[in-house]
Parts: sequence; structure tokens; C-alpha cells
Amino acid sequence: ISGALSGVLAASRFLFAIARDNLLPQPLEDINIKFETPHWAIIITSVAMAICILTLPVKDVAKLASGFQIMVLIALNFSVIILRNANFEHDWYHPKFKSPLYPWMQIFGIISGGILVFVMGEKAILGGLAAVVIGVATYYIYGKKHYQMSTTPFQTFCQMLSNSTAAESKLHHAAFHAADLGGSNHLTLKEFISALKALKFEFTNDEYRDIFHKADTDANGYIDIDEFLDMLENDILEEA
Repeated sequence: ISGALSGVLAASRFLFAIARDNLLPQPLEDINIKFETPHWAIIITSVAMAICILTLPVKDVAKLASGFQIMVLIALNFSVIILRNANFEHDWYHPKFKSPLYPWMQIFGIISGGILVFVMGEKAILGGLAAVVIGVATYYIYGKKHYQMSTTPFQTFCQMLSNSTAAESKLHHAAFHAADLGGSNHLTLKEFISALKALKFEFTNDEYRDIFHKADTDANGYIDIDEFLDMLENDILEEA
């Protein structure tokens, strides 16, 4: 039971993060106003896990899940190598952490992960292949049509700047708090769109989401008042 619960929490965040990159439908990145968790991602993950537990032997579920997870970790190691080698061509990638023994640690992770999946047997191999197939299929069926390549990162929140006039600042505060239906002092994506529309900004749905993610400088899934005001002060809206 504890393993299933931890799996729900971990796997649901995969859906949440992927949806933030426009690779899955928008509802999967919605944050519950009360609990501040990605509720739709958790619900879908819970249902999928419950079906597997009820219809498959526990050992098979464990091996399938392990193979799936190991394949994800292999992909992460590949990603580190690719990003570190491409950072000179993409000025948006400036990692603040160092990876010990790079790239040998990542190569070891890729090779050892592959060996581990093979040693675990057929079920683990199927789980690993499922991770690849699901990922590729999701990208070509949905993600490729919605993903917008960007060469710049979400802007780092440096300092809070006041608006040019007191009247404009008051209007921005009013729009934020009017859209904050839950009184939580932060905006979900839907509330964020309502706030921008109240300020007479009109964009497509994809543009709204792109602005939302750029304004969300701490990448926590919602916009607080400082991020909202900083977005209006900078050129994020003009870049959309």
C-alpha cells in the first residue's frame, strides 16, 4: 500500500510537469485551490494504478513499474549528457549545480540501468518498452502539435518593481485579487487568464499558457502577486 501511495505521488508529478510543457492536455497542470496539488494528474494516476493492482499479479505490477521507472532514469541520464553538450548553442541553459564525475556517472547510469532491466526479466523489459512507446506516442499524437520551442528560460525573479503610476498599480492589484477566487493569494492558470482578460489583454490559449509559465519564475504551478506585477512590468506580454 505504501508503495502504491508513493507511486501515485511521484507518477502524478510526471504528468503535471509534462503538461506544463504543453506535451499533455492543460487540465493535468491545474492546481487544486484548496490543497495546492495537481488533482487531475493524481486522479488519473490513481485510477491507472488501481486497475493494474486489481487486474494483474502484484509481482508483475512491481516488475512492470520497476522497468518503467528505470527507463525514466536512463532517459534522465541521457538528458543530462545532451543538455550539457548543447549548452553552448542554447543560452537559456545555465545549470547551477555540478554533476560529479560527468559524463562517466551518467554513462554508468545508462549502462547499469539497461543491464538491470534485462536481468529483471521479461516483465521489466516490457515496462521499460512501455515507457518508451507511451512517451513517443504521446509526443507525436498530442505534444508535437502543441509544444512551442523557446530559446529563453522562464525569467528569473530578481526584484519587485513598482508600476509607473499609482493608478496603474492599483488596477493591477485589483485584477489580481478579483481573479483570486479562492482568496489564496495566488492564481491558477484559469484565474491568471481571467486577470489578464480583465486588464484587456487578449491572446490565444497557447499564448496564455506560455505567458503563465514565463511569469511563474519559481515553477510552483501558480502565480503570486509579486510574479504577476513583475510580469506586467517586464516585456513578457509583448513577447507573446
